[in-house]
Amino acid sequence: MNRIAVGAAALALALGSALGLPSAAETRPDEVAATCPAALPPGPKAAAGALSAITREQPRVYPGPEYRTYQVTGLASLVPELWAPGGIEPYRGIAARRCGEEVANRSWVIYVFFPKLASSASLSQGIAFAARTSRGWI
Repeated sequence: MNRIAVGAAALALALGSALGLPSAAETRPDEVAATCPAALPPGPKAAAGALSAITREQPRVYPGPEYRTYQVTGLASLVPELWAPGGIEPYRGIAARRCGEEVANRSWVIYVFFPKLASSASLSQGIAFAARTSRGWI
């Protein structure tokens, strides 16, 4: 795994902790329903839906003035049958441990760059997970 992927995975774990989500090791099946979305299959417009979710949710997920300016640098489906770029497995693993295989297999990971934090490789790279629900993408 490259340094950016390691940093992004660490940030995802830290972000989950900051939001009060259980760590991957702490997640129990009875906690999954309370903290995770009821994900639907992604559908043919999944990439656009995932992008709409990060655009809408970014200020809440990444609060603070240093995170206001950002660029989406990539996104990938966590659906196991689909082609995905190398290095995606750790993110599928994080999603599966936190929310179960079904939610993970219906989710997307979004890579985000924060230019105001460019001097720090670990802080300038972020990730978010998105899933389609009955209320839209979150």
